Parts: sequence; structure tokens; C-alpha cells
Amino acid sequence: MVRRLQTGRAPARWLATVCALAGLVSLVAAAPSAIAAPAATTYPAVILNQVTSSAGFVHPGIGVSAQSLLNARQQVLAGVEPWASYYAAMTETRYASRTVRSTNQGAQTDLPGTDAFNSQGVEAKFIEDAFAASTQAILYVVTGDPVYRENSLRIIRIWGHMDPAKYAVYPDARIHSPIPLMRMLSAAEIIRYSSVNPSESGYDVTWRDSDTTNLTTNLVVPVTQTFLYDNSYFMSQQAYANVGALAAYIFTDNLPRYREGVEWFSVNSTAPGVLLRAGAGDGTRPGARLGRHQRPHHDGPDAHGPGHPARPGQRDGVDEEQRRIAVPVR
Repeated sequence: MVRRLQTGRAPARWLATVCALAGLVSLVAAAPSAIAAPAATTYPAVILNQVTSSAGFVHPGIGVSAQSLLNARQQVLAGVEPWASYYAAMTETRYASRTVRSTNQGAQTDLPGTDAFNSQGVEAKFIEDAFAASTQAILYVVTGDPVYRENSLRIIRIWGHMDPAKYAVYPDARIHSPIPLMRMLSAAEIIRYSSVNPSESGYDVTWRDSDTTNLTTNLVVPVTQTFLYDNSYFMSQQAYANVGALAAYIFTDNLPRYREGVEWFSVNSTAPGVLLRAGAGDGTRPGARLGRHQRPHHDGPDAHGPGHPARPGQRDGVDEEQRRIAVPVR
């Protein structure tokens, strides 16, 4: 039953801005039949159509809830601090440009320049585009300006046309691809479950069933299966893999995989017993990387890595026990 209620390494300023704007640490709460906020000055106010799937996931619910977004919009439009200043800072980034374009744009509309996801070069494009898509989606909710919806959706559709047969593991794929995946899916959720202000360019800005199918088949599943699905990824930066994987399971309403992912980052009772064995020089095994992670610039993942997997799952609407998990216990 469907119930309708109405790593890339981030630039520090952008990350702080979006976290503050959207209130990323709050849990989803019961919502009224229509979630709305004060109308924007020029365009109709965007309505977020909150949906609870038959699997129990609340959408939009990856990284940010409908309530958090609409509260941020209300505060921004009223000029309340610190929302107003953080929003102003976000609009100064390149990701907020009204003319932003995908770094993977091909010669034809909605098609990628490269449809193979097999290198750090393609990953760099994915990181940039994920920042842009999520920023544009937030701007659309706040302003109602359809150009932001169009920009975000164009980027999402390009990555929804990757070739699932052309994914191949490359160095550190499990570390640097999952966070952008979460951001891209956060943008997709916002666009998918928000009202449509028609594009002034004539571009189709309605979320179609084909968008869900393409994104799932050509990006979400191959990224997860090729780069992220491994329960030996839990030490230090390895924990990022579960961030993207959990976001993927929420987007696709895959409750069995979601519960498995929660178990992996919280208990991981089936973890391989050879994790501390030194691996090859490519650093693909967690144990092979532990020495260099003692250096200061790798302290961050050791400290906040355990909390990251909880972020995409804090707003999914599944049972309370899973939503309260924040730190792995081993």
C-alpha cells in the first residue's frame, strides 16, 4: 500500500551550507495531508508529495526529509538566520549557477559524453554533477524557479543513460563513488516527489516512470553491485561504501538489502575473518590501508565514517530500531 501525505570530497563551505539548510540530522515525522510553505515571490510554491512505500520507506527521504526542506525554505524566505546566510553562501557556488551543465554532457540531449563508468576521470565528473544536481534541486524547492528543476533533471537523466555493461572497478571506487551516489539520489528524490513548475525552455521537467527505470538500471544497481556491495568495507574510508548502498536501497525500496546493509555497518556478524591480513599494493583490502590512515589527513574518515551510513537511513520510515542506529558496535 502506498500512503500519500502531501565521496568525493566536498568543498567544506558547500557541505556546511547544505547541512545547515536542510537540517540533515533530523528524523522524519508524521506529516499532514499537504506539506506546503510560503509562496515564492515569482513562481508557484513547490509542494513536496511525501509518500510511504509498501516497503515502509518515506520519500523523499535520502539525506533530507520533506519537513526539513520546507522548514529551511520558510526560514530563508523570512530572512531568518542562520538559514539566510547559509543559503546566500550556497548561491555563490558554481553548483548554484542557473546555466550549470553536466560535465558528462554528450552530443544529444540526456545522453552522456561517456557511458562507461570505469575510471577516476569519470568519477570526477560524477562527483561534480552530484553536487550540481543536489544544489539545483534544493534551489528549486526554495525558489520555485523551473530552471533549477530542469538543470537538476538534465543531469540526473544523463547519468541514467550510462551503460550498465561498462562498469569496471578502478582504484578507490568503493570510497569515492558512494557519497556522490547518495547526493545524486537525494536530488532525484526531491525532483521525483515535488510539484512541477513548467519549464520555460520547453524541456520535459516531469519525472517519468522511465526516469526511475533508467536511473535504477543504468546507475544505481551497477554502482552498488560493482563498487559497493561487500561486507568487508567497514574500516575507515571503507565505511563510505555503505552510505551509497543504503541510499540506493531506499531509492529502490529494497528492504531486504537495506536491512542487510544496516547489519553490516552496525554489527557485521558475517564479516570475513582475514581483514587484517596485508593485501596487495593496490590497497584494495582494508588491512592494507590501516597504516597510512594514522596520518592526520586520514583522521576524518576514522572519526565520522561510522556515522555516515546512518545519514541516508535516518529518513526512510522503516522500523524505529533501525532508524535509531547511529554508530557501529563491533
